[in-house]
Amino acid sequence: MVAVEKGPGSLSRSLNRMVASIYLRFYETYRPWWVERFNRDEATWPPIMRFARIVRNAAGHQMRIDWNSQNVAAVNWRGLTYSHADNGREIIGGDLVAADILFLMLDLSDELDTLGCPFEP
Repeated sequence: MVAVEKGPGSLSRSLNRMVASIYLRFYETYRPWWVERFNRDEATWPPIMRFARIVRNAAGHQMRIDWNSQNVAAVNWRGLTYSHADNGREIIGGDLVAADILFLMLDLSDELDTLGCPFEP
């Protein structure tokens, strides 16, 4: 259940959190398939999947980037670039709003289709 917020911009924040929750579910459903295919080394993952992981971590950590290692290369998608230097930056509700997250899901879905991922991994 999504908490209902009050105050200026609260509808937007609630919508962002709701879509982030849907995104988190989508990501976690398909992640095991591509980890099995590409292994756990994120450097071998397609760029969209590397970016998607950063957004997934933000969705699970107060909508902020949670960059675990300085050794992980920067990620980018549709003109947005994040690196370890952005650790702690609020991106969901900042750079990415609900519509952006939905477009990311569509792009990720297209990539999974191209790679032959089954509908239900």
